[in-house]
Amino acid sequence: MKKKLFFAGICFLLVFLLANPETALLAARDGLSLWFNTLLPTLLPFLILTGLLMNIKISCQIPKPGIRLCKTLFGLSPWGMYAFLFGKLLGFPVGAKLASDLTYSGKICRQEGEYLLTFCSNPSLVFLLTFLGQTCLKGRYPARDLLIPLFLADLCCMLFFRFFVYKGCTATEYMWPDPDAIAEKKTSQACSTGALLDVCIMNGFETITRLGGYILLFSVLSPCISQCPLIPDTFKEILLCIMELTTGLNRIASSNLPERTIYLAAMTLSSFGGLCVAAQTKSVLDGRLSFFPYTSAKCISTILTLCILLIGT
Repeated sequence: MKKKLFFAGICFLLVFLLANPETALLAARDGLSLWFNTLLPTLLPFLILTGLLMNIKISCQIPKPGIRLCKTLFGLSPWGMYAFLFGKLLGFPVGAKLASDLTYSGKICRQEGEYLLTFCSNPSLVFLLTFLGQTCLKGRYPARDLLIPLFLADLCCMLFFRFFVYKGCTATEYMWPDPDAIAEKKTSQACSTGALLDVCIMNGFETITRLGGYILLFSVLSPCISQCPLIPDTFKEILLCIMELTTGLNRIASSNLPERTIYLAAMTLSSFGGLCVAAQTKSVLDGRLSFFPYTSAKCISTILTLCILLIGT
């Protein structure tokens, strides 16, 4: 049944592209513009650099008190904390990508990787403060009104999965490296630095190209949905908003809704992330981690964000 629906969707999209070439061309240009002008220059350097950091064993430099602190406060190993921090700083889908890569390389266990998916893949701080706060909400809300509700929702979600789902067993046991073994590897690591850089660059381009493909497809899909006569107008508007995060936020900001409703809708959508982000996240997991923890956590976090906003405003 799923394959039949997928096949029907592809056929419907192809018919739309052939029947509306100008609309499809404009939508594809918008998607590629978003990818080339925003995603490529902001994410690609960090994808390359984080790939390099993962291969120089940066967590070996963390003192024992720091490791205990990571485990006590967040239920994470040093490598898990690394994925969490970069996920928060860089936004979708870097946190999920790092969790997947760290699991594949054996630096964290599968359970910690799936635990990370529940709270480390979110909009970046820069995105929330600039695009959401200034572009969409016109600077009417201070930073605390943008960050605190989302942070509290993620915190509650993290605690729920840590203690009720994974029963407190989330952090991978850290194996202290042998100093003699590290000394023996220094020469070979120095010789392979150039090769490592090449691999990280190619991996970064592969990931960013894959994300661009999803943005392109969802950009073309949006006008297809908006012109479909079979979908009711109300459901159509909701679907278009959750299709892609930046496009959805722009639609909400330009709507005739009351100011408070725009704020509530924009914050809730930012917590959810959109269907395009979900597809990108599933893509970067490469089948190494289950996608279910991410989707269930996003649903819980979205509901919690809305509840926190309704209580606090």
